[in-house]
Amino acid sequence: MKLSIYVGVRSIGWNITHQNQIIAHGIKRVNIDFDSYYAYLAGVPVPKRIDRRIKRSARRNLWRRKSRRQRLLKLLKSKNMLPTDEMMTFSRQELNTLRHKACLEDEYIHPALVGRVLLDLHSKRGYKSMRGVDDTGDSDYLAEIAEHEENRKKYPTVGAYLNSLPTNKNVILRRETYEQELRDICKAQQLDVNDFHGTLFFQRPLKKGKIAFCKYEKNRKVTHASNPLYQLFRIARDVKNITIYDLENNEVEINNFERNQMEQLLWSGKDLTKAGALKIMGLKKPANYKWYSGKSIAGNIWGKIFGQEVIDYNYNFLSDIWQDLISATDNDVLINLLIKKYKFSEEKATQIADYDIRSLGYADYSHKAILKLYSNLWKYDTLSQVVLEVYGKVDFGTDLHLRNVVLEQVFFSTQSLVKALQKKYEIMEIVIEIDRLLKMGNKARKELARANRRREKDIEELNAQIRGYGVL
Repeated sequence: MKLSIYVGVRSIGWNITHQNQIIAHGIKRVNIDFDSYYAYLAGVPVPKRIDRRIKRSARRNLWRRKSRRQRLLKLLKSKNMLPTDEMMTFSRQELNTLRHKACLEDEYIHPALVGRVLLDLHSKRGYKSMRGVDDTGDSDYLAEIAEHEENRKKYPTVGAYLNSLPTNKNVILRRETYEQELRDICKAQQLDVNDFHGTLFFQRPLKKGKIAFCKYEKNRKVTHASNPLYQLFRIARDVKNITIYDLENNEVEINNFERNQMEQLLWSGKDLTKAGALKIMGLKKPANYKWYSGKSIAGNIWGKIFGQEVIDYNYNFLSDIWQDLISATDNDVLINLLIKKYKFSEEKATQIADYDIRSLGYADYSHKAILKLYSNLWKYDTLSQVVLEVYGKVDFGTDLHLRNVVLEQVFFSTQSLVKALQKKYEIMEIVIEIDRLLKMGNKARKELARANRRREKDIEELNAQIRGYGVL
């Protein structure tokens, strides 16, 4: 029996034939929500599970905020500092004035009013920079925080500054500012700051995501892509796998000296483009290429961090500092560590701490696998030969990853359909035809959407002209 499948964007048609007779046929709907469907048609990237992840994070953050508030209320009740219902109705101006007075040592405030101030402190804990979080996308947000911090210095307390503003909505200061305000309040009101600090400001370190296992070494997790050993291996692997052809499709020989120059360029932190490879080889005419990774080879991240200084640091030093950078969860603590342990200047330590090495993600291999592959890489021309020699397996280069929710749902729906039909019928041949929209990239779908809109506009203008002539 022969299975013929037509894979569309939102439906999959199929029929089973035997000796030119239709045995069975049907249509399977693909459950794609309208937002993802129309975004796909418009050529907009549809990332996987982004909406679900955002909503889950919002629910988790709301739950944590409620839990902190309940703990604070229990603490205030145990210390007879629980505010009354009337105090909970204070206006913004009254609360800010109360926060200002609570910081002054010559002002005595009733414990219940201090409790009301602490509840107000709980509502905004301030911005805290954390390792592993990319802040570059929030540059305007951070600039606004910096502006508020600069203006706040003109006022004696946070409450006084907040009272000077027309509104406190969306006014965020740094976490350190609110922590200092808590210390001032506790000192002025003769309270132990340790009783309240953890309840108000404790924030657990970022939870590490699930780490994949190595595809060659069983039960060993992959290492991070910023690992200096992986950077050495990746550069050597990519340079080894460069193949250049002339315009007549004949392979151009790349000698060891030229490959060493490419490796040195990459290790210093500079990227190697195809034009750069031709320049090293002394070729001026355009040629065809075969590279292991994309249009260019990324330079060593440690060269980007340290610049040309990277040649002065040995591998053991890079391994030690990598362990500290990858495990750090707080920028301020990390900067102090870099100054004390590695004797960097404060400016250099801040520069190193600001570089987000976590953004590189994880490699495809474990530390043990990289050691085996790297030690044998110089014996062979390509990585696939090394993998075949060391592990007896065939390496196909990069694995296929579906990074679009529409393509992912269509793929898995087709896969489940084929498996279900194979269990029911004795299928000997499968023929699959794929809709052209599924074959198009984002750019092509975007151009197609523009063409459809132009055509619809032309049709509307033509109909308007026809109606003007009284034909319609």
